[in-house]
Amino acid sequence: MPTRGASAYVAEFVGTLLLVFAIGATATANSDGGIGYTEFITIGIVHAFALTVLIATFGRFSGGNFNPAVTVALLALRKISPANAIGYIVVQILGGITAAFLLWVALTADPQNLANLGAAAPAGSLVVGKDGLGGGFIFEAIGVFILIGAVIATAVAPGGDRRFAPIIIGTALGVANLITAPFTGGALNPARALGPAIVGNDYAGAGGTENILAFLVVYILAPLVAALLAAGLYQVLLGDDRHREVKEIDTLSDES
Repeated sequence: MPTRGASAYVAEFVGTLLLVFAIGATATANSDGGIGYTEFITIGIVHAFALTVLIATFGRFSGGNFNPAVTVALLALRKISPANAIGYIVVQILGGITAAFLLWVALTADPQNLANLGAAAPAGSLVVGKDGLGGGFIFEAIGVFILIGAVIATAVAPGGDRRFAPIIIGTALGVANLITAPFTGGALNPARALGPAIVGNDYAGAGGTENILAFLVVYILAPLVAALLAAGLYQVLLGDDRHREVKEIDTLSDES
């Protein structure tokens, strides 16, 4: 598999930064310390529109992953080499951290009074398990599964029309967030979860590191498990070795 150039890593870093910043800014504005809570649909729409625009803008350079779970799914399907996948994941996480840091610099109030930079947390009153661990895992996994399914159907599966990939994938993220946001905050992306958690020192709503296990299980493990399950289901549904014929996903252009 070819080694991806610097432009791919720059695109993944900037794309992830802008995605996490857009989501974090919207969550912050709609918090109790911001303009006040409106509706979850506001944040869901931002997820959909932001990812659509960013994939359309940067997809030709990197494929528009912007999410370690997406990269892991592509790695499982052999559409990206292990070395490139590691590089992508590193710059995605750095992009998420940078986005949260920029929010922290830009805000005038204590971040903990403004949804802590958009940090995600399981709703203990709605999901089962200590610190919402069990129920949170299920919701985040289902949400990521929906997202990865859209990625595979449009950008990986034979016959998928990549012209509509940005819209379909962005819409999938918006739908997944609308489903999961009331229960887990709908992070659906380890880089999006890690950025605010690290900068705001808020792991799963603890305002510190008390809930680090729940954070790791719900926002890191669940997306990665869902990515592998979605990749496995794709291979089962395809039913033969045709998936081996698909070229590596470098970009969303016609040449890839």
